[in-house]
Amino acid sequence: WWRSWKGYVELEEKISPVDEDSTAEDYSEEAGTKDRCRPGVIDNSDLVRDEKDGSVGLELCNGLQEGRDYELVPEVVWKRLVEWSAYYLYLCCLLLSFMVLCFSSLLHVQFARSLYIMGILLF
Repeated sequence: WWRSWKGYVELEEKISPVDEDSTAEDYSEEAGTKDRCRPGVIDNSDLVRDEKDGSVGLELCNGLQEGRDYELVPEVVWKRLVEWSAYYLYLCCLLLSFMVLCFSSLLHVQFARSLYIMGILLF
């Protein structure tokens, strides 16, 4: 997830020295993000061991290396990323709910229209 996030926000590029010929637009949050996929919800379940009862434990799996498999970030950064991730999921759920509501309303209207047309044809 962290690698996806870094790629999405171009973290490596943004912390590089500022070029004298660059403009503020080059460093804006919107610059170039339209073509990249926004990372989804943070999911670290593949990094921690599963307990015997099926619950996810708090111990890292064997063989993981910091910098390759995971990154340690300050608590304030972690909280912000989790908030953003959860907020993004919330927005996706709202959008999906809205789409389902619209689609079901459309189906209802189409079904009622079909019954009405069939009723006219039958009489």
